[in-house]
Amino acid sequence: MKRVLLLFNLILILLVILGCSSYPYPQDLPKEEGLSVILVYPSDSSMEKPEFLLNHYEKNVYKITFIDIKMIDKTYPKLNIESAPYFIFLDSEGIAFETDDIGEAEDFYNNTVNEKEG
Repeated sequence: MKRVLLLFNLILILLVILGCSSYPYPQDLPKEEGLSVILVYPSDSSMEKPEFLLNHYEKNVYKITFIDIKMIDKTYPKLNIESAPYFIFLDSEGIAFETDDIGEAEDFYNNTVNEKEG
């Protein structure tokens, strides 16, 4: 009976641990407070970095990744992104916000990212 109870507890703990890591690419997550940004851009354009991301070094932004829509399935196959431009904002727990609307992306960014204290 004790073995069954122990096995049940181990399985429960394993499920909790696996359930907490919902974002499949933990290397992209910021280590502490702040955001990481993944910007998927269309292949047929020379899309420049949106203006609201230009001064990211002054903000609590861990990193910004730009990726061509043609490469998204090779680099991030589990994200199932089918259109570009597409913005994904990550916090330390996973996807905080995602959108294909640049205005919504800018609003989320401006309302979420804080100035670095220094």
